[in-house]
Amino acid sequence: VVEYFVQKSIANGIDIIRIFDALNDIRNLETAVKAANKEGGHAQIAISFTLGETFTTEYYVNYAKQIEAIGAKSICLKDMAALLTPYHTYELVKAIKEAVSIPVDIHTHYTSGLASMCLLKGIEAGADIVTGPDWVRARMTERPRAVSVRTMPHPGFPTDMQAQFMTLDVLAEGTSSITETIFENRFMHVPELQRLGARISISDHTAVVEGVEKLSGATVMATDLRASASLVIAALAAEGESTVDRIYHLDRGYEHMETKLRALGADIVRVSE
Repeated sequence: VVEYFVQKSIANGIDIIRIFDALNDIRNLETAVKAANKEGGHAQIAISFTLGETFTTEYYVNYAKQIEAIGAKSICLKDMAALLTPYHTYELVKAIKEAVSIPVDIHTHYTSGLASMCLLKGIEAGADIVTGPDWVRARMTERPRAVSVRTMPHPGFPTDMQAQFMTLDVLAEGTSSITETIFENRFMHVPELQRLGARISISDHTAVVEGVEKLSGATVMATDLRASASLVIAALAAEGESTVDRIYHLDRGYEHMETKLRALGADIVRVSE
């Protein structure tokens, strides 16, 4: 039943299978992890956090090592009862991060009023992901995997995100295809991405993207609104300095984009002609 459930979940679009056992018994999780890995899914095991003489930092570290050993792709420190305290969170996350190589996620609740501080200390200790009831904060731990898309009318993949998504695939691990079915001439950004080092080939309405490890700074030219955004994203990811010309296209849809990006830590300025 577990194997079939996992198989159908992934087949219907679920990417991450979060698995847990209330008693933290690794034997009860092995079947689900194997099934998720077999189907190409991401198996995340949640540590059921609780308090007591038995549940020391050493206990949780040993359990984390078992989780990694059976093939899980990430660990979630799941605090369903809001028992974590900020400094305990820091101690646990730091110890687990030192013991395993897979990403660590923290999920807690606000019942005790300490959640924000627990998440802050968890991030300081090296947590890769923190989650709440309706939000996720994550940081990259490796190159993303290449994903193929085909633009379609709503509710399909939007053509207005095609260029930006291509920039992500340019730096992803693997090869992807992006098929444009809505508009003609929606690949005008491709030659500009190639100037930065992207490996893209076009056949009719499909662009095949072979991911590269890095891009290099260059001068590129914006051709339309969406292409402008994709080039800015690519330039920020590239090594060295880049210049994006004809940004009046960008201003038609992204007001003060450089100001907002600087607020996120980007090294970007607008230069007047």
